[in-house]
Amino acid sequence: MQCYTETPELQTGFLQVAAWRNDWETMQRLEKLLAQVNTVQEILQDTVTALRMENTTAALTFYNILKSAAQQNVPGTTEILAELKTMLPGNFKQKKKPAADAPANTAE
Repeated sequence: MQCYTETPELQTGFLQVAAWRNDWETMQRLEKLLAQVNTVQEILQDTVTALRMENTTAALTFYNILKSAAQQNVPGTTEILAELKTMLPGNFKQKKKPAADAPANTAE
């Protein structure tokens, strides 16, 4: 824009300098605001991630306490444990071990 305003021989009547200047200044203000919003978004995302991890740890701790209580026949724990198994992701069956007689994977 500076080059345009400082070079009168290149100026045309078709370009509205005041509107261009307004758009330019608005864009600059919005870019600064966007950078601040992006910073806040990143901080919020980090906070949500940390809280998700803390909540998962607390839930798994409670689940393990509940399993232990169910093994000791504490009343009511078996039903709660069965309900939580449907909510928690993952496979609660024991993982199968690879067969001992399976051929080894060798690269030549």
